[in-house]
Amino acid sequence: MSNVEQEAVNSKCNSEESDVVLKNQQMVRVQQMATVEWIQQKRKDKDSADGFALRTSRYFSQEESAVDTTSFDLPSLGKSSRKHLKPTTGQPAASISSPAQPVASSMHPVAR
Repeated sequence: MSNVEQEAVNSKCNSEESDVVLKNQQMVRVQQMATVEWIQQKRKDKDSADGFALRTSRYFSQEESAVDTTSFDLPSLGKSSRKHLKPTTGQPAASISSPAQPVASSMHPVAR
């Protein structure tokens, strides 16, 4: 085999090896891109789940504050409240008695 023929064979082998190397590099790039896309999708899924959890916790914390029982204004026992007073004079609108001391006029006729 002459030098020219040997160089042709070597060149062909080098070209084939280069093609194989190039194909391997391309496969590695495709795998890397697929991995990056997978990681990005997982991050999106996690962000979406975190966002859902945050929105849910905010919703329930708003629900709890809307049902705050300490905000009810209950009149204290034994004291009259303003709603029982006449608006013009400030005098009691009606006589309020405790169940232990009923007012005679409010009793049933049979109970007198």
